[in-house]
Amino acid sequence: MPPRGTTSKFFQKKQQRDSSSEEESSEASEEEEIKTRVTRSKTKPSTSKKASSSTSNKKKKPIDEDDEDFEVLSFSEEDTSSEEEYKVAKKKNTKAKATTKTKGSQSKSTRTTKRKKKEESDSSEGEEEEEQQKKKKKKTTKSNPNGPKLTEKQREEMNQIIKKIGESKKLFIGCHVSYGSKGVETAPIAAYETGCYGGFAFFLGNQKTYSQKEYTDKMVSTFIENCKKYNYDPKNLLPHASYLINLANPDQTKLEKSKTLFLSEYQKCERLGAVRYNFHPGSTVGATTLEAGCKQIAECINWANEQTVGVCSVLECTAGGGHSIGHKFEHLKMIIDHVEDKNRVGVCLDTCHMFAAGYDLRTQEGCEKVFNEFDEIVGFKYLKGMHLNDSKVKLGTKKDRHENLGKGHLGIEVFKYIVNNENFRNIPMVLETPEGLYADEIQELYSYYNEKEVKPESTIDE
Repeated sequence: MPPRGTTSKFFQKKQQRDSSSEEESSEASEEEEIKTRVTRSKTKPSTSKKASSSTSNKKKKPIDEDDEDFEVLSFSEEDTSSEEEYKVAKKKNTKAKATTKTKGSQSKSTRTTKRKKKEESDSSEGEEEEEQQKKKKKKTTKSNPNGPKLTEKQREEMNQIIKKIGESKKLFIGCHVSYGSKGVETAPIAAYETGCYGGFAFFLGNQKTYSQKEYTDKMVSTFIENCKKYNYDPKNLLPHASYLINLANPDQTKLEKSKTLFLSEYQKCERLGAVRYNFHPGSTVGATTLEAGCKQIAECINWANEQTVGVCSVLECTAGGGHSIGHKFEHLKMIIDHVEDKNRVGVCLDTCHMFAAGYDLRTQEGCEKVFNEFDEIVGFKYLKGMHLNDSKVKLGTKKDRHENLGKGHLGIEVFKYIVNNENFRNIPMVLETPEGLYADEIQELYSYYNEKEVKPESTIDE
């Protein structure tokens, strides 16, 4: 046995053989690896060529890395030509995408700009047209706030209609006239120019202030002279009160201001010879009961009657908004019951207000029902005037929005009914419609007159 640290010849020879075998195995493995690499190298270019060929055949369609069918190829160090082609294709693809995006953005931007320009052009034209209409309307309003004057032809036609009806019928139809800075004495002239027959309405002063100017003796005498000149009996006129008056307000300070203005206008009516003073009953402002409010209104009427002679308080029915009083016939009856002199209190029915309050006047049958109800609760003997207006709002909406005759939700049947019903004779019937079409509408109302019963024609729209 050989000593430690030494190796026998047998073992030395064996080690030499094993070492030689390992070297040969290593050489064979290395040779195999080289063959494999050569094979790969030969295969790779052909694939690359296919990709290159495919790319060259589809130059019009750039490579899109986001495309599901696109495959990113890996290249060996030796395959530099194919790698270069890939880089070029990728660069072209990126450039093409950027170009497409820019074109799309430019196209969209161009379309947006064109659309905006068109909209601005249309808007500009619309605004221009609207401005011209406003100027035209402003010019008309400035020259005549009551709308176009009645033409001679219209006056002749209307006179023929009135002659046919007969003056004894006392069918008085007019409108609410404005006189502006010209003074109340010019109101009869404005009424005549607009075509009012028998009666008209007007404000006694600035309706939006508590401080009104007093009438001079000259103003009063000129007013009376003009009424005679244009055949208006002051007794058939319907002056309208200021909107600020609220005789139902429980606040004593505010009530005193209303009472003072109420009496002042009452006395103006007395001086002009106008016996009908039309006003809105008022509102409880949610601070008192309906009964207390009605009683207080009546007490104010009694107070004013004691200080004047011959003037009649005419309670106008309301649309019913907020805490207003007067949108039900029962309210009007309650006030009348507390007025001491029943000859100096009456009612004005507004067709628009009635409709907004829930009284359906769209058909002849509906009118018959509503006005019969009014007669039973209040009585036609208390009817001292009418306001003839269509409604912009639907039935029962409790909003006061006047509309021109036949253009609103109310329709024309109620006006045909009124013109052909004897209960509406010998009282002023006044238009308060917008747009300044009084002359045409007055003539239209007279044209509805027919000795025979007028049959329903209107269509109800809910």
